[in-house]
Amino acid sequence: MSDSPFKNPQFQNRQFQTPARSPQKSLSNSWKWILGIGGVGMLMMMLCCGGFVGLAIFGMGIVAEDLKNELRETREVRQHVGEIQKFETNFTKSVAADGDNTFVYDVEGTIGNAEMTIESETLDDGSEMIISASMRLSNGEVIDIDVDGL
Repeated sequence: MSDSPFKNPQFQNRQFQTPARSPQKSLSNSWKWILGIGGVGMLMMMLCCGGFVGLAIFGMGIVAEDLKNELRETREVRQHVGEIQKFETNFTKSVAADGDNTFVYDVEGTIGNAEMTIESETLDDGSEMIISASMRLSNGEVIDIDVDGL
């Protein structure tokens, strides 16, 4: 008899196999459904919130345009800002402003720049009525805008 295990009769009928690996566990179907529904729910929530934010920004743009048209002919704006080139809502400062109907706008003009704080009210016809307005010039001076004639 040789020392080789392959020639030994007691080893000839045995098959040498590597042990079978256990299959990797996958997520059960219920977890797949829960994660799928949760993912779709999160996507829908993001779309809805994004839609509301987009609608709010669009509405604020319309209000800003209306206020710009009303204020551009006032004596104070013509004197310190000139012709308005840019009139944008400053959302960060508007949130911090006192009053629910008070908003802050960044204004750039042909003569200078200003930060306008405007309290307005939306009328039944959709137009804006300015209750009070002031502007802070780039040098820090605050000027009240006469809105009685608007």
